[in-house]
Amino acid sequence: NSGTSLGKLAGRGSLVAFTSESYEWTTKNVVLVAKRLWRVDGVRRRLLLVGRDLGDPVDVDGGRIALQGGRAGAAIVDRTGWRVDRLRVPELRSPRRSFAWPAGRRLVLTGSRAAVLAGGRLRVYEVRSGRRVASWPLAQPTQELAGAAAGLVVFVHGRSVHVVGLRDGREAVFPVPAQRIP
Repeated sequence: NSGTSLGKLAGRGSLVAFTSESYEWTTKNVVLVAKRLWRVDGVRRRLLLVGRDLGDPVDVDGGRIALQGGRAGAAIVDRTGWRVDRLRVPELRSPRRSFAWPAGRRLVLTGSRAAVLAGGRLRVYEVRSGRRVASWPLAQPTQELAGAAAGLVVFVHGRSVHVVGLRDGREAVFPVPAQRIP
């Protein structure tokens, strides 16, 4: 038996990307046999990349698509599928796999920088060079980044929203008060 499923989807503005995954069921497990990265053009889809070792789209910014997982761990491609980064983030790698639930988003883009959540730290990289420009421990480690914009990264921990500036690592915490519903 075999089947195809929708992987992850990410988009911003006019750029939307998603993955599809084809699996085969054996007597012992489910095996990934193909993975495809697609771009949506109006009402059509355009195939960008094919490979079992592809990451999943987790963010889109400035005409670029951030891929998390796969053999590279982290990769940034342009709207044609051409790789435009030199990031080295082995902590985000995912092995060739049988069926497994994808990890939460730990890679986001904002301008010329990428923010990566790995090892309880928020790391900041220049996308083109791959050079790590900053790294800060997080007071409240999280498993997933909510998003990024204008040099800020946002994540949620418990009932608080955390915003971290990528230039200086300053963190603002906004607790969400518990309220009774009448």
